[in-house]
Amino acid sequence: MKVIYCGTDVYYDVFKYFLDNHEIIDLYTYHNDEDYFSERNVVKEARKHNIKVHYEAVSEYAVKDAFINKGCELLICCEYAHIVPIPNNLNNFKGINIHGSYLPEGRGYYPIETALDKDLDYSGVTMHKLFSSVDRGDIICQEKIDLKEYHDSIEVYLKAASIMANKIKEVMEDFNTYWNNAKRQTEIKPYWKRPDLSHITLNSNLSVAEAIRIKEKFNKMTEVVIDDVRYYVRSMETSSSKLDKIIRVEDDLFLYPVKDGYLRLIVQRV
Repeated sequence: MKVIYCGTDVYYDVFKYFLDNHEIIDLYTYHNDEDYFSERNVVKEARKHNIKVHYEAVSEYAVKDAFINKGCELLICCEYAHIVPIPNNLNNFKGINIHGSYLPEGRGYYPIETALDKDLDYSGVTMHKLFSSVDRGDIICQEKIDLKEYHDSIEVYLKAASIMANKIKEVMEDFNTYWNNAKRQTEIKPYWKRPDLSHITLNSNLSVAEAIRIKEKFNKMTEVVIDDVRYYVRSMETSSSKLDKIIRVEDDLFLYPVKDGYLRLIVQRV
C-alpha cells in the first residue's frame, strides 16, 4: 500500500513497519522543543530511502495530489502536531490517526501528560479514522493503559508505542475489515486543553518530591522562571542540601532552591 506518513519518533516502530512492508511516498513531520521525542530518526530513515521530508503542514492540495496523482491509498498520522485537512469529494480518501488516549476520553493535544496531571487511573491509545473534527473519527482499535502514581509520561508513551507497533500489523493484514467495522464515537466529551503554566512550572515553594513529580509528568514541557526569563527544564537532579539563593553555574546550568533542598537544572530558553 502507498502511504503518506505524518509524525515523529513517538511511534517509530509504526513508521518502520510501513517503511519495511509498504511504500511511504512522503513524510510530514515537525520539530517542537517541548516534545521529548524528536523527529530525528524518522527523518534519517526517510532520507536514506529517498522519501521526501516535509516540515510544512500537510495541505489539502497535497492530500488531493497524493490520492489523485501519486496513487496514495492511506494517510496515517502518528502524534502529528497539525490538523490534516480532509478534502471534500475525494471518495477514495482513507486516513487514520493514532492518538494517545482511550477515546472519547482525552481528545486534544498532550493527552498523556494531561491524564497524569488529572491523576486518572488509566489512559490508553486509540487508532481511529481521520475525521473533520479532531479525534472524533470512528474507532478502529484501542487499548487501555493503567496509570500508577509512579508512572511518568515517557513510560506511558513507550507503552502506547509498543501496543500500536503490534496493532498496526493486525490492522494492515486485514485493513478493509477493520476499516468497515470501525465503531462510531457517539459519546461527547470535552477536549482537554494544554496544561496550565502553573502546573508545568517549577517554583521555590515546592518540595523536592513535588518538583520531581512535575518533571515526571511533563518532561521537556517542564519550565522554570529565573530573573523573569522563562526556560525549559531539559534535565534535573536533586539534592537534600539547603540553598538560600539561585546560583548560575554555567549559561544553561542553575542550582535552584526549593523547600527541602535544591535542584540542579540544565535549561534552554523558551
